[in-house]
Amino acid sequence: MPTISSKRKYIAPIIAILIICGLAVSIYMLRGYSPYVIKSSLVGNPQIVLALEDVEIVGRSDGQKTWSFAADKASVSRGRYRTEFISIRDGKLFDNNKVVASVSAGKAVYDASNGNVEVSKGVKVASIHGYKAEADKALWSAYLSQLRCPGTVKLTSEESSLVGQDLLLDAKNRDVTLKKAKLVVSVSEIP
Repeated sequence: MPTISSKRKYIAPIIAILIICGLAVSIYMLRGYSPYVIKSSLVGNPQIVLALEDVEIVGRSDGQKTWSFAADKASVSRGRYRTEFISIRDGKLFDNNKVVASVSAGKAVYDASNGNVEVSKGVKVASIHGYKAEADKALWSAYLSQLRCPGTVKLTSEESSLVGQDLLLDAKNRDVTLKKAKLVVSVSEIP
């Protein structure tokens, strides 16, 4: 029958063996884990360097807020020249820090290399004065200071509407062109 002293001499080696086995199992289980490694399930487009969800973006000019909107997703490309926003909602346009219009769209792409913006998948703008505009797509050219809306464009007020094709707004010349325009005016609005 083993004595207490003979049992004590086996306790230390048994504890050491258990600790070594525990370390070996931990190292084996955590061998693939690194806080600096991105999981393959999270890796998407290698051209995207930053992807954010549920973001709010604010644009300013001379320290004053000029526009803002929330988007479900935003992604910035490698080189930071292209930024894409998905599901734009709660957009606002400001004049002297006061909201003048609300905006929503399915997608917007900003190209920092030339300052152009392409908004697509259903563009809707509503002013605080009751005017509304709808288009499938809107393209802003910063260099030309032009807004193009290819396809059908619908402008409405409370009792009148203007529907046409291929809107072109030239901000430099203060000129607006709309092809195949059809104007519907309520008789009650005519004096």
